[in-house]
Amino acid sequence: PPPPPLPPPPLLECLSLCERWGMDAVHAEALSVMGRAQLLGGNVGRARSAVRASLPALVQSAEGDVTAEAWLTLAKCDLAGLKSVSSGGNYSEGANKRRRWQLLLRTRSHLMEAERLSRSMSDVRLLQEVSYLRAQVSNGLAGPDQEEGQDRRQMYISERDAAARTFVSTSERLRSRGVGSPAEAAIPTPSSFREVEQVTKMKQFLSTVAAAC
Repeated sequence: PPPPPLPPPPLLECLSLCERWGMDAVHAEALSVMGRAQLLGGNVGRARSAVRASLPALVQSAEGDVTAEAWLTLAKCDLAGLKSVSSGGNYSEGANKRRRWQLLLRTRSHLMEAERLSRSMSDVRLLQEVSYLRAQVSNGLAGPDQEEGQDRRQMYISERDAAARTFVSTSERLRSRGVGSPAEAAIPTPSSFREVEQVTKMKQFLSTVAAAC
C-alpha cells in the first residue's frame, strides 16, 4: 500500500514553532487539525492518536468549536474502525460483536460531547453533522444485537428519533439561509454497493421523521 499522506508543511511548521515557544493551546489546536487531515487521508490510527493527544489542552483552553470538532473526529475514527470489525479478521463472531458494540458506545459518547458543545455555541452546521451520525449510531445500538435489555433499547430508539429530528430541523434552517444543499452534503458519498444501500435507507428514515414532525 502507498505510504500515508504527510501533514501539510505549514501545519508541521506551526507545530514546531509552538513546541519551541511553549504555546500549548495553539499546539493542541494544530495537533487536532493534523488529526483531521490524517483521517481525511485514511490514516485512522494516526488521526486518533493526534486528536487524543490534543484533547486535554483543548478542553482546558480552546474555543468550543475546535474542541467539538476534535470529539467529532474521534467519533469518525471509531466509525471507521467498525469497518475492520465487520470484515472479521482473526476474531470469532462473538468477539466481533462485542468489539462492534464497544465501538458504537464509545462513538456515542464522543458524539454526545460534540453535540453538547455545538448546541452551546449554536453551531447549526456542526450540529447537523453530529446529529446525522448520532442517528446512525443510535440506530445501530437499537438493532438486533442489542443485549442491554428492552429499556436500553427504547432509550436508543428515542435518541435515534431525536437525533433524526435535529438533523432535519438543522438542515431546514441551513437551507433557509441559502447554504447549498446541506441535507445531502452531510450524508457521506458511498463507495460501495453496501454503502449505497445504507445511505438510501438512512435518507428514507430521515424523510419519514421529517413527515412526522
